[in-house]
Amino acid sequence: MSGERRGRCPSCGSDAVTHVLFGMPADPGGLAPWMSLGGCVVDGAPSDRHCETCGYRWIA
Repeated sequence: MSGERRGRCPSCGSDAVTHVLFGMPADPGGLAPWMSLGGCVVDGAPSDRHCETCGYRWIA
């Protein structure tokens, strides 16, 4: 999973994008530094991407 590309923010074009993962990963130590854990209890359809530059959040 850490080989996945970060992508670009659809709002500002920055490549400083954090991927938010939901659930209980077997090996959280294997995540890329630009991936974060969002927990295992999720209500609705939360955003799974976050731009570190402009703060925009979206669902990829």
